[in-house]
Amino acid sequence: MSDNIKVVVKVRPLISREIEEKLSYQWRVKNNTLYQLDQNGKDFGTAFTFDKVYDKDTKTSDVYDDIAKPIVEAAAAGFNGTIFAYGQTSSGKTYTMTGTEESPGIIPLAVLNLFEIIKNVPDRDFLVRVSYIEIYNETLKDLLNVEKENIKIHEGLQGIKVDASEKVASSPEEVLDAMRQPKYYDINNFDK
Repeated sequence: MSDNIKVVVKVRPLISREIEEKLSYQWRVKNNTLYQLDQNGKDFGTAFTFDKVYDKDTKTSDVYDDIAKPIVEAAAAGFNGTIFAYGQTSSGKTYTMTGTEESPGIIPLAVLNLFEIIKNVPDRDFLVRVSYIEIYNETLKDLLNVEKENIKIHEGLQGIKVDASEKVASSPEEVLDAMRQPKYYDINNFDK
């Protein structure tokens, strides 16, 4: 695992509102480059190139295998790793990260992968602590404890510390159950 930052884009499928309005795709993917399309489907404006670009038909599990799985495996081996989704409202962040029962997102896939790794290393002890945060309008929200407002990140001698709630988990089910607890929902999520 190289120690650098990768920027990966997954173009989301049209949401129900866009389908009902008979809107078309605004982007074309070619060789890890995004091209904006005009109303006639022709390229216009600036093209944007990233480390990896997935089109609308790519399954989240494929994105996980390519991008997130190596980070999870490195974390289980003791290295720091971060995976986060960034984008405007209704761009597919929540779907990509949490998914559905039929199509799990990056987080459930990472949880299952992590506990599979733990199971296959019986001679080593692991402690899994779960925090679940969201950054929205430059404010950190604790999704495991909605009563906690504007949590902070601190950097000290022992590394980075986030004032978020933590739960110890000994199984994938405990992690996923913690994520399902009532939490803050973005009022700007237009597709729900």
